[in-house]
Amino acid sequence: MFLEFGFWARSGRDEKCAGVRALGVSVELHCLAAPVGELCRRLEARSREGGPGPSRSAASCSRST
Repeated sequence: MFLEFGFWARSGRDEKCAGVRALGVSVELHCLAAPVGELCRRLEARSREGGPGPSRSAASCSRST
């Protein structure tokens, strides 16, 4: 299973991992790096599709690259 949303802060990661471990399931957390331009492209696509993610406008994303 792949989870992405909710792992922005360590507290969220710890909470989800603890819940899964309480069920007797092992946890592996993989952090993948992506170029800022790719992250902005994904954010813009999610915004158009109404998907989950941080509420950051495409304009602010382009200013940070």
